[in-house]
Amino acid sequence: MDHMTDIFDGRVSLSDFVGLAAYGGISYGDILGPGGGWAKSVPLYEKTRQEFENFFKTRNQTFALGVCIGC
Repeated sequence: MDHMTDIFDGRVSLSDFVGLAAYGGISYGDILGPGGGWAKSVPLYEKTRQEFENFFKTRNQTFALGVCIGC
């Protein structure tokens, strides 16, 4: 499991993955809206934004899964 900070810092590249799973809820203190904050962090960093753009736009064999605990 890798974290967003690994992508921000360049320790991990999304080019090494075929899928992306994002989870919210209890991982962010079991409050509403953590996914919005997570998503807004991506364009704040040019390198990270480019990673996500390349992951979704230049590859046709990828998937993304968003999971919530449903509170």
